[in-house]
Amino acid sequence: MVWSVETKNLTGAMDVGCKTRKEELVQRRNDTLENLAEVKPHLAQSERERVIEAEASLRQMQTELGKLRDEVKTALAKAAIYRIQGEWDRINQTKAELKHLHDEIKVTLAKAMADVAQAERERIQQARERLARVQAELYQMQEQVRIALAKARTNLAEIEGRRIAGNKVDLEKRRATTQDRMSQVNGLLDECRGNREAAAAAWDKLAGIVMQQTPVTPDEPVRKNGDGASKLHDEVFNYLVGHHDGARMTELEERFGVPRIKMAMVLKSLMGDNKVQKQSKLYFAV
Repeated sequence: MVWSVETKNLTGAMDVGCKTRKEELVQRRNDTLENLAEVKPHLAQSERERVIEAEASLRQMQTELGKLRDEVKTALAKAAIYRIQGEWDRINQTKAELKHLHDEIKVTLAKAMADVAQAERERIQQARERLARVQAELYQMQEQVRIALAKARTNLAEIEGRRIAGNKVDLEKRRATTQDRMSQVNGLLDECRGNREAAAAAWDKLAGIVMQQTPVTPDEPVRKNGDGASKLHDEVFNYLVGHHDGARMTELEERFGVPRIKMAMVLKSLMGDNKVQKQSKLYFAV
């Protein structure tokens, strides 16, 4: 029984440990998913801000280019013809610079988008790897728990088998002991029964001798000692009237609680009054 309690406690502790570890792994998984969920909006927001900033810069440049064109037109209108070619060259240079700047911005944006996409892919890959590790740990933990439970069940079965076998042995021993005691008690009961029958036979013999030594005739019955003796005579006679199969001397002694000598005298008196007769060891009412 002690082994069963210890095994049950060990199994409970293992279940609690496994449950705690599983909750920690699930929490780590949830934290990772939450971090991914938080990072994605930031990355998208950063990308949108960069695009908006680049578009704003481009619009500003286009605005400046428009202003510059307006200034060139104004300058061309006001300046001499010899300056027109120089201004045009400057405009072309500015256009080339703007185009170069635009190309650089496009390359920067493309690189930034590629970097963001790469970072996103790496984070997703890391999250998948971490999730795979968590799942592997959970599977390994489940296998360990399954093995531990199988061992615990085996140990419990062995302990229960030993306990049942021990109980069977104890039961057999107790049964043998009980049978021995019952045999002893039966022997004592048989011995007591034999002693009681021998004593009853001796008392019957003594009562017969007493009745032979003090005969009673119908003309001269035994004198009853007061109202108590008369009442006892009536009770014994009424008892025999109600028992058509007769009654033994020992039965009458136990029924009325009187000594054998006194009961013998009562029966002798009733026989003298022709109210009772004796057949073998039984007394009958006439």
